[in-house]
Amino acid sequence: MNLGSLDKKTIKICAFTTVVLTAIAVALRTFCLAFFYDYLSEGVGYYTNSALPKILYAVCVLSVIFFAVVAFISKKGLVCFDSKEENAPQKIVSACVMFGFLSFFVGMINSTEFVNVSVVLDLLIKISSLMAIIYFAMNIFGSESVRPAQVVLGFGIIVWLVSILAITYFNIYVPMNSPDKTHLHLALISLMLFLVCEFRRFLVKINKPIYIFSLFAAVFFSGLETVPSIIKYFALGMADYDYLNYDIVILMLFLYTAVRLVSFALCEVADAEEELPPVANPDETEKEL
Repeated sequence: MNLGSLDKKTIKICAFTTVVLTAIAVALRTFCLAFFYDYLSEGVGYYTNSALPKILYAVCVLSVIFFAVVAFISKKGLVCFDSKEENAPQKIVSACVMFGFLSFFVGMINSTEFVNVSVVLDLLIKISSLMAIIYFAMNIFGSESVRPAQVVLGFGIIVWLVSILAITYFNIYVPMNSPDKTHLHLALISLMLFLVCEFRRFLVKINKPIYIFSLFAAVFFSGLETVPSIIKYFALGMADYDYLNYDIVILMLFLYTAVRLVSFALCEVADAEEELPPVANPDETEKEL
């Protein structure tokens, strides 16, 4: 990998590597939940003292380092234009996320889970869920002219993510070092960072390093959080798992970021120098004088 550039081929390699790292981490955590889950700590999510969970943690750390290195390299690389907004997969996954938030909102109508915690928090989550539904609907039916309004609605998704983060963070019944809680929080934080970068990309020029790091991290951690947990819950049984409702929505966001990653890998690139205004020929300047 040339440290002085980040060409189209390298972008594809980095995106493919992110997909591979995500698949490896998902497989490792699935096996950890299936064979190394400490059932004496049911509902907490600890693993037994085995080699595989340690390998999982090592893969997570190495993946974050890889994302950071790619983001650093992109500072000196080619300018990437992620402009594939009208592709069919993007609209399909936007519809999936929209229905994910819609099902979450409908489920909340008959639930007192958040009311018991805070009436204000309950109201915030309901309003932010509606804003998220409209945001992704605008991805399907909207146009470039409505991007500013869509960005305003998009901060409803941030409010939703922050609210879930707050609820789970202050849950005194699950320790802070619980793997389930840690994976959930990393997924929420990475999604928040990516969505803020996406809002910025809708309005102004893309910030390459932050966008690349947040996109890769969002795909990795949202996939790591949701896919193994859902497999464990439905296939192997995890009765005391409290994050299923959140995971369903985050799974839809995982699909959304994954399609964004593919779009990014297939985007058009141009040399950074092409964006600079043309420099006049000195000979022609002398002739004009």
